[in-house]
Amino acid sequence: MKSIIDIGMDDRKKTYSLCAVLKELGEVLFETRIPADFDLIIKFIENAKSIINQPYADIKSSYE
Repeated sequence: MKSIIDIGMDDRKKTYSLCAVLKELGEVLFETRIPADFDLIIKFIENAKSIINQPYADIKSSYE
């Protein structure tokens, strides 16, 4: 079974606050604040997948 990583995002004009949570355990993988750059969001997701060593994990996202 694939793991599911929930990505929460709070977007501001110039920055994004991101949080990755492993859904099965409710465990926060990591949190960060980044400049408002789409490429950095992709890098954040790839890092979350590598932390749990599952490159094909499903991603669910939400934002405020």
